[in-house]
Amino acid sequence: MDINTLSINNLSIGYKKGRKVDIILSDINLLAKPGDLIALIGRNGTGKSTLLRTIVNLQSKLTGKISFNNKSFDDYSNSEVSRIVSYVSTSRVIIQNITSFDLVGLGRSVYTNIFGSLTKNDNNIINEALKLVGADNIKHRLVSELSDGERQKIMIARAIGQNTPVIILDEPTAFLDLPNKYEVIKLLKKITHEKNKIIIFSTHDLSIAFNQINNTWFINENKIVSGTINELTENKMLDSLFAGTGIKLM
Repeated sequence: MDINTLSINNLSIGYKKGRKVDIILSDINLLAKPGDLIALIGRNGTGKSTLLRTIVNLQSKLTGKISFNNKSFDDYSNSEVSRIVSYVSTSRVIIQNITSFDLVGLGRSVYTNIFGSLTKNDNNIINEALKLVGADNIKHRLVSELSDGERQKIMIARAIGQNTPVIILDEPTAFLDLPNKYEVIKLLKKITHEKNKIIIFSTHDLSIAFNQINNTWFINENKIVSGTINELTENKMLDSLFAGTGIKLM
């Protein structure tokens, strides 16, 4: 298997409530390689956020294995996992009295000493991340004063600053207007290409994402299928996304 590959084998996800187990998805088998920009799609309530949270170790899996470089996440420490995968949640981040630079700097916390002191190298990485997302001109502004689009760029820069080979984003365009939606997806493609990272993001903005991604994880009828947009379209698998709407894909 290729180096820096993320693999998911026989994974089941869901919730444990006492003795009761609520399985949302099972028998999940997926593969992601460096340079992959993957869109996770599916109707609301199908388990997209649960899957992403499970991959980044914020939620316990029920069964199965998630591996990186042929080594199970179970065999990595929590700090080691934090150096493999970074996460941008769907929530609006409102933090008072912190600058964009300092927020991106939080991504370096997995590397800094016990006092959280940033080194010259850390500062260089932060500045590079800000420049890459086109936010160098707002690095000294307070996060609370930023627009939704600017704030999302800063959150992506924080994930880049964490310097992980895998970046996971849950609905990164959820609160953005149309121009910013396009800009964020193009930015993710740029990062994937220039940094050779694995980026996986959930989205409902299919028309915006389709021309940028090179693979899709599609949740349908309690199963998840991997394939390109062309493959899923030709197999008419995507039609289920529009069931009851009268919309049909070519």
